[in-house]
Amino acid sequence: MNRAARRARRKDLKRYLGDAARAAAAGRHKEAEDLYRRILEIDPDHAEANFHLGALASRRGDYRVALDLLRRAVELKPDFAQAWHTLGLFYDALGRLPEAMAAYERALTLVPDAVPSLFNLANDHRAEGRFDEAKALLRRCIELAPDLAEAYYALTEIAHPDVHDPAIVEARRRLRTAQGLTPQQRALLHFSIAKAQENSGEFSRAFESFRRANALKAGMLKYDPSAMSRRFERIREVFTAGFIARHARPEAPARTGIVFIVGMPRSGTTLLEQRLAAHGRVCSLGESPLFPHLAENPPGVTGVVSEYPLPPASYTDEVLAGLGRAYRRRALQGVPAGRIAVDKLPGNFFYLGLIALALPEARIVHIQRDPLDTCLSNFQQLYDSGQDYSYDLDHLGRYYLDYHRLMRHWRECIPERIHEVRYEALVTTPEEVLPRVFAYCGLDWEERCLDAPADGTRIFTASVFQARQPIHSSSVGRWSRYREGLSPLIRMFERAGITGEPRGGPVPEGAVYTRRT
Repeated sequence: MNRAARRARRKDLKRYLGDAARAAAAGRHKEAEDLYRRILEIDPDHAEANFHLGALASRRGDYRVALDLLRRAVELKPDFAQAWHTLGLFYDALGRLPEAMAAYERALTLVPDAVPSLFNLANDHRAEGRFDEAKALLRRCIELAPDLAEAYYALTEIAHPDVHDPAIVEARRRLRTAQGLTPQQRALLHFSIAKAQENSGEFSRAFESFRRANALKAGMLKYDPSAMSRRFERIREVFTAGFIARHARPEAPARTGIVFIVGMPRSGTTLLEQRLAAHGRVCSLGESPLFPHLAENPPGVTGVVSEYPLPPASYTDEVLAGLGRAYRRRALQGVPAGRIAVDKLPGNFFYLGLIALALPEARIVHIQRDPLDTCLSNFQQLYDSGQDYSYDLDHLGRYYLDYHRLMRHWRECIPERIHEVRYEALVTTPEEVLPRVFAYCGLDWEERCLDAPADGTRIFTASVFQARQPIHSSSVGRWSRYREGLSPLIRMFERAGITGEPRGGPVPEGAVYTRRT
């Protein structure tokens, strides 16, 4: 190729790159993809085109193609920091943390102060229990990007700073002086300050900071508590005891056991799951979104599908059996025969009637914690997504009462399918509670399951720090520190008759219910 041809080729590549970038920025992703492919027809070793095509493939869910293209980009251009960072994001999404961390570290060797790579690497260290490394990286993020409110919040979840900690002092200064903070950023900073105030014993000030943080977050949402209550009511109307009895199927031998751990968020589900996961026969599925997805999109249901629950006539025996097959095929892929898979998405309590019918072999463990401790812990947590009810005390209380009624309904409809665990009993006498849970799940007791998870065990939930500690009872009765602030919730629960004990009456530890007569 002569010099003029090379010059024309470079000019074409530059034009195509610019056109592709503009198309992608405008949301014309197919046009952008065609332009990047045209670049690769001219120059198959073009690192930027491989990178951008990989990002577009990931966006449309073609992860295998995306991974190949991103790997190709960093092979062609080993100093491509953005590609290494994006490769880290991709590995994170696949749950491949060691490879994600290696990619972020490579990006940081190229751009040492790249805050996104520092922050994501900190989160991966945190998920694997390496809290000292995570704390150092988060403090570096705050130093480099003092408006990165997520870093303050992540730090308070694992470092337990007091009000004099430099990061908290800086958080307060940002709230006073920083211009243009979004409501989300301000909420994160208020949550961070509130946790430090709680650590310092300043409970009145802490509650006021939590109140401000929650008000900011609630203002960003459009949560309708009445619509949610109607949904709870529809579930009870569809999944009656008679309906479940008519469609029930006998339990058949299964190559792999299934256990669902359910309950309110912040009720101890992660603590219980981690102790089960320490058993040699258990495979944890984490907080899998699969069953809710199948409940909202049941295989074999045609036509216009409304949200769960569907009309009773939609749940034919064929549909229920198909839903169970779809769950087993997807959730148990890669789980060896003879193992027990634990699905611990707390909100699966919505679907217990459907679980009982679709998966007759499944065991259900329901964990309950004191209602006020449960609600307080939710009010003190900023979730990545979901739990929109938790940012307003009235909404939170109404949701808890709806949950309480639904669980009472399930106990009446499928009493033989639910094993009850009290959080307070679990943390005070784990050596008595856990063996009963294991026996119910079909597992022999292993003494080592009393121990905290080892470093390297991955925990992605809001309980990432607490679940790694030895079992303790210091969180029992925390609500009493905030009695005045929680007074609206206390009155609501007193009217419902559930204050202090999750009553229906009190749930016996280890109970597998018999029907009421």
